[in-house]
Amino acid sequence: MAEPTRIVLTLHPETGDQAWLRLATDLARLLDVGVHGLFIEDRGLLTFASLPFAREIRLPTFEWHPISAEQMARDLRQAAALMRRRLDEAARRAGVPSSFETLAAPDGLPPYQAGDIVISAGPRAAVRHMTVAAPERCETGFTLLVPPQAPQRASGPFAVLADGGPALEMACRLAVAAHEGVIVLGTGEASLHAAAQQAAALGIAPARITRRLVAGTGQAELRRALAGLRERLVVMPPPETPEDAWALAMALHVPVLLVEQHCGL
Repeated sequence: MAEPTRIVLTLHPETGDQAWLRLATDLARLLDVGVHGLFIEDRGLLTFASLPFAREIRLPTFEWHPISAEQMARDLRQAAALMRRRLDEAARRAGVPSSFETLAAPDGLPPYQAGDIVISAGPRAAVRHMTVAAPERCETGFTLLVPPQAPQRASGPFAVLADGGPALEMACRLAVAAHEGVIVLGTGEASLHAAAQQAAALGIAPARITRRLVAGTGQAELRRALAGLRERLVVMPPPETPEDAWALAMALHVPVLLVEQHCGL
C-alpha cells in the first residue's frame, strides 16, 4: 500500500464546525502526517458583485443595497485567515504540522496529490476520481467520508472489510497507532481467517481481533454486523457507487475511510 502523506481538508467560508478540524488532526496524529487546508474562494461571487445591477438585502432593515466587490473580497480574505487560524490551532493541539492555501473555485476537483487522504463533506464529492497509474506502478487513493454530527469517538476498534488488501493494512496501521483492536468483516470463513492472520502479522494482538461474518457488503448487512461494537471508524474499498459509501456512513453515524488502489498495466 502506498503511504499516505497528508490529510487534506477542503474549507469554505461557511465551514464552521471545528469537529471537522479535530477529526482531521486526530487522523494526522495517528498516521504521523501533516494536515493541509484548501480554502476554496468562489470567484463567481466576486464577478457577480462587480456587476452594476448586483444587490443584497441587509438586516435588520431588510433594505436592498448595492454589493461592494471590494468588501466581498475583504470578507473572503478574512474568512480564509480565520480558517487558517483554526486549522493551525487544531494542528498545534494535536502536535502535527499544518499548511494552508487559498484556491479559486476549480472547474473540477482540487489538485490533490498522490498519498492525500481527502476529507469529503458530502455525497456529491464523496469519492475523488483517481487517475490511471503509470505502467508497473500502483497508486492508492484515500477518501474519508464524514457524516453530519458523527460522534467524535476518542477510542474504539477500527472496522474493516476482509479483502486482505490496502484497506486492511490501513485499518491495522490506525489500530496499532491508537492502541486499539480491529473488527474484521467478511462474507466467508476462509476470508475472515486469512484477514485475521494478516492483522496479527501487522501488529494486532489476536485477542483484539474481532471477527464478524456478514451476509453481504451492503450498508444494511454491515450495520447489523457492527451493532453495539462502537467502532471508531470503518475502512473499506470503495463500493460500486459513491452514493452507497455515503449511505453507509450516514447509517452507521461514523466516518468511513475508502482506500482505493489502481495499478498500471
